[in-house]
Amino acid sequence: MITLIKPEESIVSRVADTLISAKTLENNIVVFPGKRPAHFLRKLLAEKTGAHASPKIFSMDDFVDFVSTGSGVNRPVASSLDLAALLYDNLKDELCDIIGLKPEALSLDSFLPWAFKMIGDFEEIKIELKTDKDLEQYDDIMPEEISAPQFLKKFKNFSKLYKDFYFTIETANLLTRSLKYTNASKDIENFEATKYENIIFAGFFALTASEKAILKYLCKENNISVILESGPGLIDQFSFLPEMKILKEHEIKIKTKALSNVSFYKASDIHGEIFKLSEVLKSRKKSKEKSSDIIVLPSPESLFPLIQNVLTDMQDYNISMGYPVTSTPVYALIDSLADLLDKRTDGKYFAPNYLKFVFHPYIKNIYFNKKSAETSRIIFQSIEEVLSASMNKYIELSDIEKDEEIIQKSVKKLKRYGDKKISPAAVKKHIAFIHETVIKPFEDLKDIQDFGAKLLDFISFLSENSTANLHSYWAPFVQVAIESIIEFKNSALNDRQFISTAAYFKFFENFINNINYPFPGTPLKGTQVLGFLETRNLKFDNVYFMDANADILPASKKEDTVLSHFIRENLGLSTYKTREKIAKYYFNVLIANAKEAHIFYKDSADKERSSFVEKLIWDIEKENKKPQEKDIYFKIQFEQKDPKPVKKDKAIINALMKREFSPSSIDTYLNCGLQFYYKYVLGIAEKDEISDEIDQRDIGTMVHDILENYFKLKMDEPSLEIEKDDYKLIKKEAKKVFDERMKNHDMGYEYIIKSQIEKRLVDILDFHKKNFKGIKISGCEQGFKTTINTKHGDINLRGRADRIDDRKGEIHIIDYKTGVLAKVPDWKKFDLDNRDEWPKTLKSTQLPFYILAYLKTNPHASVRYIDASLMMLGREKIEEQKLFKEVRGKAPNKTEVFENYEKAIITLIEEILDIDKSFDMAGDEKTCVNCPFKVSCGRQWIE
Repeated sequence: MITLIKPEESIVSRVADTLISAKTLENNIVVFPGKRPAHFLRKLLAEKTGAHASPKIFSMDDFVDFVSTGSGVNRPVASSLDLAALLYDNLKDELCDIIGLKPEALSLDSFLPWAFKMIGDFEEIKIELKTDKDLEQYDDIMPEEISAPQFLKKFKNFSKLYKDFYFTIETANLLTRSLKYTNASKDIENFEATKYENIIFAGFFALTASEKAILKYLCKENNISVILESGPGLIDQFSFLPEMKILKEHEIKIKTKALSNVSFYKASDIHGEIFKLSEVLKSRKKSKEKSSDIIVLPSPESLFPLIQNVLTDMQDYNISMGYPVTSTPVYALIDSLADLLDKRTDGKYFAPNYLKFVFHPYIKNIYFNKKSAETSRIIFQSIEEVLSASMNKYIELSDIEKDEEIIQKSVKKLKRYGDKKISPAAVKKHIAFIHETVIKPFEDLKDIQDFGAKLLDFISFLSENSTANLHSYWAPFVQVAIESIIEFKNSALNDRQFISTAAYFKFFENFINNINYPFPGTPLKGTQVLGFLETRNLKFDNVYFMDANADILPASKKEDTVLSHFIRENLGLSTYKTREKIAKYYFNVLIANAKEAHIFYKDSADKERSSFVEKLIWDIEKENKKPQEKDIYFKIQFEQKDPKPVKKDKAIINALMKREFSPSSIDTYLNCGLQFYYKYVLGIAEKDEISDEIDQRDIGTMVHDILENYFKLKMDEPSLEIEKDDYKLIKKEAKKVFDERMKNHDMGYEYIIKSQIEKRLVDILDFHKKNFKGIKISGCEQGFKTTINTKHGDINLRGRADRIDDRKGEIHIIDYKTGVLAKVPDWKKFDLDNRDEWPKTLKSTQLPFYILAYLKTNPHASVRYIDASLMMLGREKIEEQKLFKEVRGKAPNKTEVFENYEKAIITLIEEILDIDKSFDMAGDEKTCVNCPFKVSCGRQWIE
């Protein structure tokens, strides 16, 4: 007997009513598609009948086990790994004959991903009761249709491989899920169905051929009931049952009243959805009416935002859904370990990957001497500072362990934080201990079993020796990971080897990719949070459906399979169209069952609402009603206020009076008083970030070092003469710098940088040969320390010039610039009395500062015979930007111009030390574009 219930009815209640009218509950069987409805059915029966023996309630998988009585029913069920091993061991030669490869050419690495797909296809074909005879008609077209790499394009005799595969499984005395179903479809004739008062199949929609065979046979008996929820496509799905043909008029029809209780909410992102859901739920709390509520999450990505922002305000809730292990911190840790080992070259590790790994929360919080995790964090911060400042992107672990700068920085920081007992030797030992325990074991992997054992040791170590086990979800997430690792460690593949370390981790990634952590809970208590398919056969008063977008509902991406869509469709296998039908049915049934439905979705340039939502809105509009559609807006104030000035106090002034002023510190103040405050008063430094590539600053440092070393060798010569040997000399000096700062410069990206620098060095020598013949190099990296008199007293100055030349009696101070921007004062436009314009006309005090410092340390010198310049090495054509350059053929009065520059420097220092003058923002917003402190002062919006 087939019964179709209306959308507003509960299938669990209808089943309960049937059971209550039975003579004895325990002599009845109920079969649902999944396990969840059983909890609700038992509760309902207990409420209506009191304490009684329960009927047998099965999921379809459990029912198949129950009815199977044939030979081999107790065989162990093979995992996908065991099946892959069988295929590789027993049918590899056959497979290689078909595809035209020698067996030794088909490595396990390249075979496994396709083996898993092939096994998946075999299992789908088997559960649909297809034989090798059914497949033979596709053998000839398979090479054209197959969705596989090029080597499989020759793949024929798919039917024979399919037949041999299951013959091998049975020979090995094993079972698969599909074999259990096909065997049950045969064994069902031996099942004594008549000894049960009622056998009820409830809530099904899409069935495999095996399930159809079981149900079709049982429906011959009078005690068999099929209870279905009317919905779109249901009649077609059950057309294999003769009785279904007379029920065609029972397609689902959502009543007008139900449609009026559907509300739609569109947001720009998941945050908008979550915050609006919270608002809607809070408004419902005011109602005293008892109701059953469900929050549906078709995408697990929304789960943790929901937990943090909605569920924490609820007293009772239950999460029952699968959460991908690949989205957990445990997997992220193993994935970062994989990245670290994958880029290992000649025993050296890629520094950015090393830092990413050690700064994972589970690694950086490893206990020091099983006591404090803070010590490890401080040590890793020191490692990060040293590696970020280094141009060497590849490092050996032993180099880190022995690096004196790292050890001394760590000890110094630890003392600053109150831990004065830790010695340099203890720091070194701790770094080596971490390397030996969590990295080095994976450098040498013998086989899959060894890989699994080392992963288990790795996880066990972190559980006992870090703060990992204090994290809320460490234990449940890691338990699933451990179970998966044990499964492949003990599988038939456990003694196999891969060709590389990366292949082991890729194998782990492929294996765990479809494994979910099943959130446990109490399905009968509080608000239910379920995945989409977990809602099957359940009825709720209030439905809150999240992420109702086209890319998620339905998730209709093409199959990741060996067989093409054409062949799958012709064989009767599931396709994305099947999944779309299933999603459409359960979505409509869920919404129709509810008293109220609230549907949330994202609306943006790359997101559109689901076609199911479009259909609902269309149905409402057909009833001449307006859909309750609401836009979700954040209440955000976009008005930007100017940063507030920072007032000075005596402590600030006293500290500033003691400091040495450099040209860069004065320039910082010239451009922005607040930037000076953050950098030189508060001492906030921009954090060095290690990047995948050498940045422009690193290149500039190397060029400066090479030029310093080269020109120092020229200081002993009476005049600069660039000869042929000088090109060899500067290349030799460059190699010393490369060896020290960029050790892997003979390959890859570093080699390209080296070649570019060497070419530029040739250009620099050519430039000097043409323009500076006969000059004398008087100094390189010349440091200056002096004082200047201000109204606040004598103030210390400090600076360093890249080079000082004697150009035929004129002293010339040079600063190298490897960038393309030059900031040289404009003596023609600079007006000492127009202070507001100084950032545009004075631009920089660097060159005037060098001359000022030189004159103070060389009292017999005269500004009339001094000049300073920026040598622009980063421009396409090298050039000098001089301080006292001629403008339209007119030379400046050096004495007069410099006097104004000196007064400007004194004025800037006096402003800095003036307690009544606040540190104020930059007048020109362009200054804020690259400022590292713009977030602190509230100008982060400037780009």
